[in-house]
Amino acid sequence: MDNSDKLFERILKKFFHDPIDKLLDIGEHERRAKEYAEILGIPLTGYDQNLYKFSDIIASAMERSILPKEVWGKSQGFTEIRHPLSEGKIPNNKIQVDLKSFSLKVSEMKEAYENLAELIKDKDNKTKLLIIYRNLLDKVHEKLKEHEFYELAKFIYILPADTRTPDHSLFEHLKVTSAINAFGIENYEGQDNSLFFFTIGGVQNFISQARKTQDLYMGSFIFSYLTFRAIEKVIEKYGPTSIIYPELYGQPLFDWYLESKNIPIKNPAEGSQNSPIYPTIPNKFVAILPTSDGIEILAEEIKDAITKEWENAVNKVLEDFGLNFGEIAKQKENQVADFPQIFWTAVPWKIGSEDLKLDDLKDFMDDGEFKKWEELQGFIKKHSISLNIGLLYQPIYSTGEKFLGARKILREFQQNQSETLSKEKKCSLCGEREGVIRCAKKDGVIECMGKLRIGKFISQKEQLCIPCFTKRAFEKYLSAKNMSQFQDFSFPSTAEIASADFKEKVVDKAENEFSEYVRTFKEVIEQIGGKEKFQFMEPVLFVKPLPKLRSKFKEENLEGEWFYEENLTRKVFEEELGLENVSDEDIRKLREKLQKITEKAGKPNSYYAVLMLDGDNMGKWLAGELLPGIENAYNSEVWDSLPDDFKSKLKEVIPKKILTPNVHAAISSALRNYAIEFVRKIVEEEHLGVVVYSGGDDVLAFVNLRDLFPVMRKLRASFSGQIKFENSEIKVYWGNDSGFVDTGEKILLTMGKNATASCGVVIAHYKAPLKFVLDKAREMEEKAKEEGGRDAFAISLLKRSGGERVAVSKWRYGNLDVVEKLERIADAFDEKGGNAKISKGFIFKLMESLVRLKDGNGKLIVEPEMFYAELKRIISRSVSGENEQKRDLFNDMRGLFEEVEGVKMENRASNKPNIDNFINLIYIASFIKSREE
Repeated sequence: MDNSDKLFERILKKFFHDPIDKLLDIGEHERRAKEYAEILGIPLTGYDQNLYKFSDIIASAMERSILPKEVWGKSQGFTEIRHPLSEGKIPNNKIQVDLKSFSLKVSEMKEAYENLAELIKDKDNKTKLLIIYRNLLDKVHEKLKEHEFYELAKFIYILPADTRTPDHSLFEHLKVTSAINAFGIENYEGQDNSLFFFTIGGVQNFISQARKTQDLYMGSFIFSYLTFRAIEKVIEKYGPTSIIYPELYGQPLFDWYLESKNIPIKNPAEGSQNSPIYPTIPNKFVAILPTSDGIEILAEEIKDAITKEWENAVNKVLEDFGLNFGEIAKQKENQVADFPQIFWTAVPWKIGSEDLKLDDLKDFMDDGEFKKWEELQGFIKKHSISLNIGLLYQPIYSTGEKFLGARKILREFQQNQSETLSKEKKCSLCGEREGVIRCAKKDGVIECMGKLRIGKFISQKEQLCIPCFTKRAFEKYLSAKNMSQFQDFSFPSTAEIASADFKEKVVDKAENEFSEYVRTFKEVIEQIGGKEKFQFMEPVLFVKPLPKLRSKFKEENLEGEWFYEENLTRKVFEEELGLENVSDEDIRKLREKLQKITEKAGKPNSYYAVLMLDGDNMGKWLAGELLPGIENAYNSEVWDSLPDDFKSKLKEVIPKKILTPNVHAAISSALRNYAIEFVRKIVEEEHLGVVVYSGGDDVLAFVNLRDLFPVMRKLRASFSGQIKFENSEIKVYWGNDSGFVDTGEKILLTMGKNATASCGVVIAHYKAPLKFVLDKAREMEEKAKEEGGRDAFAISLLKRSGGERVAVSKWRYGNLDVVEKLERIADAFDEKGGNAKISKGFIFKLMESLVRLKDGNGKLIVEPEMFYAELKRIISRSVSGENEQKRDLFNDMRGLFEEVEGVKMENRASNKPNIDNFINLIYIASFIKSREE
């Protein structure tokens, strides 16, 4: 057995020092731990305890150092699970369902371990760890369900490590314990750990440099992919349990990595096998690593690996298109030199032979923070029995963040090419480097470099630099890396997204006409360009429909662009497809076929929405600044039983919970659940949309206009776990304050009710420049955070005819759900909506009549009652329906105005209601339903 195998053997033994079902029968848990480990061929002898004892002590100090001495020796029944990030909890009556019967049938639990034993048979210890880490919870879940422990099966993913402080899961405790390197035989002899930080810079700029949706997606995926490649180097050397943030369990890229090693997975993540991999890994990770192994060496290995990976991608893409020659070859080294930007730092947990002390971190803390930690240490020394290096995780993490921030400032100097290039030479995507890859029309003939052709990877109007072309064609490299999902990959265009609801109607109302149009389109392309040209263009012309529509399509899905009559011109066919001989007769024939579709299904909508959602104050969450009160770390019965003087002094010394690796693990797990379990389901399964990325707290998605409001509501509510599942569908349920979501299959951890998110939305024409739309969406996201005061949304409507409408609002005001109210109001603008119908001229009459009631900044200059009277008058004249329906519509609009614009606020005189903002909310709602330009 070599040193690496011995290392992984120690990790495995530390990982199994507690059984996953510890709290279901605490008295027998040590015996069961040994029994389960033996089934897996990992015997825990008396001596082996020294391999995990002190790692467990440090991990426990991180999680439970505030337990008073008198509580350490007392048992506490398993009566509740506390949410790690909020005041929420799952109470006794929800947990006790199967516990009594479980204790009588514990032998069935062994079947899960016996199944795992078959999977790890004859494997080396590293492979064993990977298999067990990824499959243990799913195997146990499966077996519990087989033996009809349905409710208990749901809880297996969140079972706590301790009944007294049930705010962190047993699985996370096992991970942290196995990552910590501590040693001794009888007494503690020392530890060998550092907290390691790694990030790749330049994310926002690189991703936003996009002309096509595929540029945007691939830019996002590249960062996710490269960051995971960095994580992979750590996994290979120290295993997945050393990664504290992000959570790897169930991540598509992690599952792809395991599958590439032929490691079986019980429940593969969506995207790891049969569909495009979702970029859900953020551009940063944090790990606990052994200091003495040489972190600097590992960091350089990671940096070299990522740099080499990018160079390989560039070379592969250029070779595939026959472009690695001449000026391109000369420019290659210069153009790829500044990417990726890699930053790392590490904070050791000891200085020399001594463990780090609080005084050692004094220079990196302000006086108030240092004093707080001094008082906390004194309090724990007096009242508890667990004080060691584990307690200092929060100041260690804070110090590392400051180191990393300082390192980012010291970027290596790079020549800014944009200062030396003329506009004609600049890359069409980034505008920074020289565009050396192009197709151009010369003497009436389109000529392309190498094997390049006009279509998917370049248009006649573009010239691209090497990094931007590599980004666009990155699928070529991924296909070569055995990611079969990227064979003939296509990402929906803005036209495809805008026309999705139209296509849904076409399938139901004009299926034969659709088939005829597609057949005619094929004939025209093949007749003009020949079979070879058609085969080259086919992946561009015929694309996968949006995920929600895929089961509906029997015919090939013609790209959405070609269902807009404005694109059926000779000029568009030449510029987009490189077809120069399209006749007027061909155009007439196609327009006639399209008209037969629109006669039955109507015309496609020309507008779509891009949505950016970002968790508020995530830096503060990760720093532990937003954690709930310290009492929420305890079991309720334990807290109630503690002496009043102890509790009051504790809350005085440390009012909030302490930041621990398990808090980071909880945040990571919650964000993982959000990105993988909720976001994709909401956007792609339940609605007409597509996710560009969902990396932790960041979401970028394209949404068909019809589904914008429900998608917005669900994404915000699911971020804080305020949802419920009904018939497998996600429903908004603001009443869920527990922080946990029951999917029917399992209970998932979320960020909890204290976590908020802000959202920027842009509604734009499908032909609007994507870079401009993305920049505007980011501007709206910032406006939501700044003007809306966070936990808000801002929407910009960019009309092709000119002008912009912007509205900002909180998601909720008390019991008022603003987006839900807007949906209700919008229904009145829909010809097929509710009973009350608003005429098309309503919004313009309202705007015209209110001019005299506001100042130049859109602020109300009269008493609100005058506005209400005018609103009621216009509704009575512009809305059809019964008086009761008109009254309900008036009350909806009045209630929205009063809450959004703070009419009832005591300081209204100094904060006048914004009429323009309110009108824009109504205008945007009407536009979404009526889609009138």
